[in-house]
Amino acid sequence: MTPQRTFARKVVYVVAIGLLLIPLFLLARPTSTGRPGGKLSQLREAQGLSEAQIGEIDPTSEAMKLSTFGMRGVATAILWQKSMNYQKMKDWTSLAATLNQIIRLEPHFISVWKFQSWNMAYNVSAEFDDYRERYRWVIKGIEFLIQGVGYNERNPVLHCQVGWDVAQKIGTADEKVQFRKLFKADDEFHNKYRTPSYEERDNWLVGKSWYVKAEKLVREGESIGKMGENIFFARRPKCQMEYARNVESDGTYFGEKAGEFWALAHSEWTEEFGAMPIRTTYRDENDEIIKIVLNDYEGLGEELKIINDEFDGMQEGLRDTLLRERWDNLEEADRNCWRYAVCTGERSQEMEAIAARLDSLSPGWRSDSIELVQSLITKQQAAALEVPRALRTSRDSDLVEQALRTIGDGAFRAQEAMQINLDDLARQLKGDQRREAFALVEKARELERKQRIIGSYRGTVNYEEWEFRSRYEQLPETLTAREYVFRGREALADGLLPEAQDHFRRGLEAWGTLLAREDCRRLIDDRDTTDDLTEIVNSYVALLEQRDELFPENFPLASFYGKLAAKDSDGGVTKAREADRYAAEALAKGDTQKAVSGYESAVAAWFEALRAYRALALMIDREIGNEILATVEGYAAALAKDGKTVPPDYALSQFFHLQMTHASEIEEALRLAARASRHAGNSEYPEAQKLLEDSMQQWRVLLDRYPSLLHGSDPVVALQISETIANYRKVLELRGKEFPEDFPLKDFVEKAEKKA
Repeated sequence: MTPQRTFARKVVYVVAIGLLLIPLFLLARPTSTGRPGGKLSQLREAQGLSEAQIGEIDPTSEAMKLSTFGMRGVATAILWQKSMNYQKMKDWTSLAATLNQIIRLEPHFISVWKFQSWNMAYNVSAEFDDYRERYRWVIKGIEFLIQGVGYNERNPVLHCQVGWDVAQKIGTADEKVQFRKLFKADDEFHNKYRTPSYEERDNWLVGKSWYVKAEKLVREGESIGKMGENIFFARRPKCQMEYARNVESDGTYFGEKAGEFWALAHSEWTEEFGAMPIRTTYRDENDEIIKIVLNDYEGLGEELKIINDEFDGMQEGLRDTLLRERWDNLEEADRNCWRYAVCTGERSQEMEAIAARLDSLSPGWRSDSIELVQSLITKQQAAALEVPRALRTSRDSDLVEQALRTIGDGAFRAQEAMQINLDDLARQLKGDQRREAFALVEKARELERKQRIIGSYRGTVNYEEWEFRSRYEQLPETLTAREYVFRGREALADGLLPEAQDHFRRGLEAWGTLLAREDCRRLIDDRDTTDDLTEIVNSYVALLEQRDELFPENFPLASFYGKLAAKDSDGGVTKAREADRYAAEALAKGDTQKAVSGYESAVAAWFEALRAYRALALMIDREIGNEILATVEGYAAALAKDGKTVPPDYALSQFFHLQMTHASEIEEALRLAARASRHAGNSEYPEAQKLLEDSMQQWRVLLDRYPSLLHGSDPVVALQISETIANYRKVLELRGKEFPEDFPLKDFVEKAEKKA
């Protein structure tokens, strides 16, 4: 080859290289001020890949993908199975290594990240006894998920899952108290993920911050898959509520500061979440997805009320006329089933509304007589219905269930027949009114459909209850109650009983004031509140038991606690009252056997109630306490008529004795007897006699209040009375005096002699 040709070829190569550099420059040109970069730079910006992220591309991962020759799915499945085996073998080192291999093969397989992080945080952590080791695996699971976020930065579901694990696993686990403390002190975690401040290290706030990131991605157009938007967007404000609740229960913040946290939670729940348009699974007539606003529910209800008022104004009394006609046209059997069901069982709002109208349209319709339904059920079923629940055998209960099923079917038919809707009213109108009415019917149907949809979505997230809670928790009474109850528990744990009692008293007074507020009456039926207050009252019970005291009269939560015990349909209070009424009626009729059986069932039911509601034993509700004492008296009276005494091991013996030990008459009687003993020891017999006579007067007052003491309701008290009488006899003998015939405890002595 000649030198000329070699030179020419080199020139061609240089030119070719230069030409090839042009497209490379266009592809790889960096972005500069005022000028967009090349194609790669534009793609990098579109995909959100920063220079730092490009540097994080894992060559090992790419090599593993190539080595599987397109069979990554099979390799991933095999590794997944291996990880399960390592978990069963409790080989945690191999488990961690296998999980790393899985994510290198399939870093964009979202299920891997979600499942395995959950597996580590929930399953693997449970394998350890030490809560610190459990916490370490919970954090490993969370960090595994955060690693997945690094590979899938535009996926809101993973962001949301991190928020859930941080908030819920740390904040609601059985070890939540320890976990929350460990999490706040976890410098390595918070420094690594840049928690802004020490105060924000709370797991609920960190979880909330991840929900904020997830929401941002959704607003930018990213999908949350099959998760409902109402559930997704509810999580952030709920985290704020849990944070506010926990800082009070932890004793971190009280008063105004805690109120601010609750105010923020209420704002996020109602003004943000409740006001945002939410996509539903429903579609309109144009097959477009229906969007709703949760706060529109009440407004739709007002619009429906206006429409109903318009109907009532078109022809006055039309609704009542239709109801009266339908009531009169009911099959008599169905009407009687409905009457019996309304007057004896639980009633729906619809039944209550119709019953209220019938009170004015057909006065005297109410009756709970079994005769209403006797012809529809068997004699055995009717007899079982008449037996109080506390006295029913399993056979009786089966018969009652069968009877109520028959009665319920008839009541349902009657209820359906008496239900008057707007279509029924519109059909009764004529001319222009009829056309106008049916136009309103169509409007009402659309409003009702939209309200049902909103109601369903509100119910899924318990919207109304959370709105109410975040509102009442801000009130001064609530904030005061939370603070003093916390301080009371702390003092009780430290054994500072007087301080604890004072703190509890103030806290419970605040609760009483709160429950008396018109806008907070519904708290009595709120499950979270009843659970909280029951726990608080039980703490106070523990305090009173240590101090050997009863609840003070007019206790602030007496009515609340009594109603709580009474409305428990499976509890003993309702059963006891039914059995007590049954027994009292039997005793009045002279049927001693039925009376004794009824009272025995009432005693057993009261014992059940005392076990379920501990504060009743300490007379938190004086009315219920007196009912229990009255049952004991009735039981003793029934046994006495049958020539028997109260058995010493009857179920209410401890309760009755506790009340006797706090009776003022006993305290005074024992005090006088002790003084008499000292005088007798000093041979001061006249003074001793006078004191013993005064003591016996106190015993007389007690016996008049509780005649059951004559029939063995409290052997300990009976022994104390006997000792007083014996000491009186002895003093009289020492003075050479006869035992008086008009002795105030003569009936007690006669009973004792008769037993002997």
